[in-house]
This record gives sequence, C-alpha cells and structure tokens, in this order.
Amino acid sequence: MNDVVHGHCDSRFSQVADALADELGKGEELGASIAVDIDGELVVDIWGGHADRAKTVPWGQDTIVNFFSCTKTLTALAALIAIDRGAIDAFAPVAKYWPEFAENGKQDIEVRHLMSHTSGVSGWQVPFAIEDIYDWKKATDHLAHKTFAGFPPDENTALIVETTGWRRADIGGVNGHGNARALAGALSPISLGGKANGVQLLSKETIDLIFQEQSNGVDVVLMIPLRFGIGFGLPCPQSIPGIPEGNIAFWGGWGGSMAVMDTDHRATIAYVMNKMGPGTTGTERTDLYAELIYDALG
Repeated sequence: MNDVVHGHCDSRFSQVADALADELGKGEELGASIAVDIDGELVVDIWGGHADRAKTVPWGQDTIVNFFSCTKTLTALAALIAIDRGAIDAFAPVAKYWPEFAENGKQDIEVRHLMSHTSGVSGWQVPFAIEDIYDWKKATDHLAHKTFAGFPPDENTALIVETTGWRRADIGGVNGHGNARALAGALSPISLGGKANGVQLLSKETIDLIFQEQSNGVDVVLMIPLRFGIGFGLPCPQSIPGIPEGNIAFWGGWGGSMAVMDTDHRATIAYVMNKMGPGTTGTERTDLYAELIYDALG
C-alpha cells in the first residue's frame, strides 16, 4: 500500500494499488474504489482520492457513487434469482408476465432477450424527457406501448445524476449507487457457484444460463463488437481487452465502472469511480486495472 490509496490488498495485488495511486496522482482519477473477492474473501478493498470536484471531501471507506450501467448487473442478478425460484422463465414471452408489453409487435420478445440486449427495444420512444423515467407508471407504460426497435434519444444524462430526483428514482438499468466492495459482494454468488455468506441464491443450472451465448457481433446501439449471454456480457477481447477468455460474465458502466464475475477463478472484481472517462463499456483505466488483476490471478 501507499500514502495515496487506503484500505487493504494482498501483496500479489500491490500493482493494482500502485496503479490507482498513479492514476490519482496524474489526475486521471478524482476518486475511486476497487475490490476483488476470491472464494468469499475480500483480498482487495482499496480506495483513494476525493468524493467532490473541489477536492474538499476525501473518498472514504463508505463513499458511494452512481455506477451507471453496472446497475444492470444487479438487475440481472435479481432476474436470475426469480428464474431460479421458478417465478419467471427466461425463455417465455415477456408478455406472459406483462401483458401490455405485447403491443406494437413485441409479443414474441422473450425474457432472455431483455436480459441480453437483443429485444430491439433499445430506448424510449420520443418525446420522453429524462425526468419521465422517475415516474414508474409513466415509464413502464411508455415501454409497453413502444413500437418494436428504436434508439435512445441523444441526451447528455451525466450531470442529472447529481439531482435528488435521479437519486431517488427506481431505474434498474442505470442509477445504482454503491462502492466497489458492495458491488463485488452482491455479485459474488455468481462466481462462487451460487452461494455466498452462507446463503444459496442460485443453482448451478441457473448460473449456466448466463453463459449461453445469445448474440455475437456489432451491437447496433454501442457500435462495437460484443458477446452476450443471459444477463451479462461475455468475453470479447477485440473490444473489451481487459477481460480474458474464460467462463467470465461482466458488464461496465458509462464512464468506466466495471463488474466481473469469473467462475474459473471464483473471483468477483469491481471498480467504481467519479471521474467519467470516454466509452460505455470501459476506459483505459478500466482495462489497466483489469489486466493487472488478471496478471495477479495468474
């Protein structure tokens, strides 16, 4: 460890802590946290920098931040738990559970399509203001009546995250708040065969669903090559270089946050930050930390 980065990490991950300190020192990071859980043990739990632009509030052990699309990993986990318990079927039409969704040609869209970015319902039908998402009924009605296929409006949703309305809204795809420790802890059951902290959340069969490839090619919204399983992205080195091949599920958040579940290493990795970088599935910082973590994992 060093004077810039706080927390703890096993010695084999010391280069990760050094990299975070270096990025903070260069000003590439404002504040951030990184966590790695292996076999239920938190072997990396580090943080550093500041929680505010003015650098008056240090990023502390319990500082939280909006981690954008890493929120989707928690929504996917909730859906997988419901699948595991028999409450929903990944291969059933969405309209079986939400009849209104069948409107305008969406009757054949299955639950797995929503969980793998393959439904064709990729955005809100305009006109639709960002504040409309805060109203659960209005937002869900809008999706139910939406026509098949479409793209999200071109709005810049970065400063809105600092408003009370955004923070209080229930938006399962984008407004999750937490730190790396919390994100890794929540997702660790996927990496550990379904059981964490003495609680069995998922069966092996449900975890296997994650790795059933649903798509492989250029994503028509993000415009980069991606592979999707059910609920998560799968390794795609040509566009996500920090994630190696293997039985790995992951997703990233706008600006650079990252969540990785590696069933081969029984490892869960998370990184969140408050200084946005370019890209929707990771940044150079994201790739750097991931590569160093995987170097240490061997």
